[in-house]
Amino acid sequence: MGYYLGIDGGGTKTEALVTDEKGVVVSALKGDASNPHFAGKDTALSNLRCIIMLAIKDIDKKNIRKVILCVPGIKEYRHELNKMISIDEDRTVFYGDELNTFVGALARDYGVTVLAGTGSFVIGMDKTGRKCTIGGWGPIIGDPGSGYWMAVQALRAVAMEYDGLLEHTILTDRIKEYYSIENINNLKRVVSMNNISPIAALVKEAAQEEDRQAISIVQEAAQRLAEMAGIVIDRLGLDNKDYSLALTGGISNFGELIMRPFIDTLRQKYRNIDIVKPLFTPVVGAVMLAMREDDIGWDEDILNNLKISYGKAGITNVNRPVF
Repeated sequence: MGYYLGIDGGGTKTEALVTDEKGVVVSALKGDASNPHFAGKDTALSNLRCIIMLAIKDIDKKNIRKVILCVPGIKEYRHELNKMISIDEDRTVFYGDELNTFVGALARDYGVTVLAGTGSFVIGMDKTGRKCTIGGWGPIIGDPGSGYWMAVQALRAVAMEYDGLLEHTILTDRIKEYYSIENINNLKRVVSMNNISPIAALVKEAAQEEDRQAISIVQEAAQRLAEMAGIVIDRLGLDNKDYSLALTGGISNFGELIMRPFIDTLRQKYRNIDIVKPLFTPVVGAVMLAMREDDIGWDEDILNNLKISYGKAGITNVNRPVF
């Protein structure tokens, strides 16, 4: 029996999934960040080694057919990582996080996928294979509509409230608690690139409590994401019922808070493209890519096995390296 390992990693978390050649899930794990631009090289490699070794601990390595790592920024360290996990380089393939997100959401090779996680991007493909990708510039240049973007907007909002330039927001108290500070002025000494992303969850909570500033941030994020999607739709001519569009990633878990303004903005111009819920998460997409690298197609049986077994799989949380 052959096995396939897919890794989806980012600036907030890393997920690992192992399936057999029929698409039945063997193990599913979630751990800490593995994007070196957020976590740093050493931490990223350590977290990846930890989650990989735990994911395959009950499998003979010679039976692992393909490993797909969909982690932005990690490819340049591929030789080090291969030595750390002791798996042949010819069985290990490195991607960014675009293609696994795309195939996971749509389980096909055409359509549009909008990813809003720690970062954001939109990828589209038509039936002839033409491809368009926009976004994915990272936290410094900017990923509109992403969790990191929302967190930065929240920090700006509380700073503006402190300066008397904006009305009160409950984000102020939430962010003071998050950073364990008594005064917002102390943000200057505690904020760094590697501790901003979790603030997106505080934005969600505040929006659910009808905080005006938080709602405004979420609505603007939805509009930014829809605008990016529109550019891809226009460039590839995808506004017809033959194509589907899915919003995926952690920010999609905001539910109607994000989906309603996102859909409303899209429908102002694009009436025909089918807006759907993502079929699978990006980590399932990574496993699907691993299968395709081994010339296994995604037939109906495999997709059904993935859907059923992943839905039943218990996800093990990995919080620190143990090897």
